[in-house]
Amino acid sequence: MKKIHKRGLLLILSAFIVLYLLSSPMVRSYEALLMVVDFAGYSPPALLETRSHVTVKTLCISRESRHYIADLYLSEDSPDAGIVLFHGASPTGKDDARLVAFARQLAERRFAVLVPELTGPKALRI
Repeated sequence: MKKIHKRGLLLILSAFIVLYLLSSPMVRSYEALLMVVDFAGYSPPALLETRSHVTVKTLCISRESRHYIADLYLSEDSPDAGIVLFHGASPTGKDDARLVAFARQLAERRFAVLVPELTGPKALRI
């Protein structure tokens, strides 16, 4: 009888450990690791990929007398979080290849990414 109870407890404990390892923090940590590895230039095998298709929408944002152009990067899955990326001092602005690649990588990992065009930094004026 005691062996049955020990096996049952061991089975329940094992189930809780497996559920903990598959919980959201662990999955998000794995996705973050894949993203860092992707930045380093390593491409993991296709079975390990968690990417989704990304669409880019160009938006015109008006506030009082000012008008801004921005790109919105969205994945085909609903986003889990949002982020605004500023391009910094770059003559190519929001279309800088490094910024576009970074925004796409974030969007592939279910971020909604907004990249506005800023005229001052684009003209190399801080």
